[in-house]
Amino acid sequence: MRPSGKRSETYAKKIRGMVIPGQRERFKANVSDQVAAELYVKTLGKKLIQQQFYMIFAKQVAAAIRLEPGGHAQTNAEALAELWEDRGLDLTTLNAIMVHYGLEAIVVPGLFTLDVSLLDGPDVLA
Repeated sequence: MRPSGKRSETYAKKIRGMVIPGQRERFKANVSDQVAAELYVKTLGKKLIQQQFYMIFAKQVAAAIRLEPGGHAQTNAEALAELWEDRGLDLTTLNAIMVHYGLEAIVVPGLFTLDVSLLDGPDVLA
C-alpha cells in the first residue's frame, strides 16, 4: 500500500484536473476505435448473433495495431485470426477485417486435396 501522503497527492492532482484530461483523450481514442470496428463489422453481412464475436476480433486487431505498430501487429493479428477461426468464425471475414485495418490477409495453402475422380473406380478399396 502506498503511503497516505502519496495517495493524497494523486487525489489532489485529479481534482485539479492534471490527470483526468490525459485519461479523457486516451478514452476518446479507444472509443472511436471501438465504434469504427463495430460499424465496419455490421457492413459484412453476418448474422446478428455472430457479429459480437467479429466485433471482439476487430477490437483486438485495433488494439494490437495501436499497442504494437509494425510487424508485431501483423503477427499478433494472425494469431488472433487463427484463434477465432478455431472458435468457429469464418477466415474470409476475419481476413476482411484485417485488410480493413491495413494488415495483410492470411493465406492458407491447400495442404490436402482430394481428387474425387479416383474414388469412382472399381479398385477404391483395394
